[in-house]
Amino acid sequence: MTTQLEFIGHQRVRSSFFERENTWTINLRGQMRTISAELSGLNGKLHVYVDRQLVYETPWTKLFRFSHDFMIDGVPSSILYYLEDDYTVPHMYLIVDHINVETGRNVGKTTLPIWSWIFAMMCFIIPIMTIGGAIPALIGGLGGIFSLATANRRAESEWVRVVKIIGIVIVTWVVFIMFIYTFSPDAREAFALGFREGVESGLR
Repeated sequence: MTTQLEFIGHQRVRSSFFERENTWTINLRGQMRTISAELSGLNGKLHVYVDRQLVYETPWTKLFRFSHDFMIDGVPSSILYYLEDDYTVPHMYLIVDHINVETGRNVGKTTLPIWSWIFAMMCFIIPIMTIGGAIPALIGGLGGIFSLATANRRAESEWVRVVKIIGIVIVTWVVFIMFIYTFSPDAREAFALGFREGVESGLR
């Protein structure tokens, strides 16, 4: 059964990179509801209010998640962060019964697909392999974050997102290899030795 849902209006407040506060007005099953989502700049917690009544606060165990689930009048709802129209700013969206109230698009499951974490870990493993280091952590971290953000682009088909994430992983590793080859003499020597041994074994 389709939930009776009508989008009335929306007000968005952006603070630096992330959107800090959003307010939506909807007609849900004949009842006007105002939903506000506020992101704390101090601790990263998300607070969601329905008609000024707190219905959700991010648990410490779920910080940095893309989706936050709660109920509005018994209807499953979520606040989602994802890249809808660009790759620069993750927007905050209200999802009611799997429907983006602004676009009317069915977003399906509000959780990230399992395969997205596999690709992201290919990037996140970089600082683990190097046992720390600010630059490797930055390279691997950005690659993993952009992989997850791309997987969460609900406007695109799954295969398009997979192809784009494969590209992100490849670029991440190319940048990492260029970094260690340029700034690490030991890594450069190990790479040259491995390449030479590979060529020699191939000629035998």
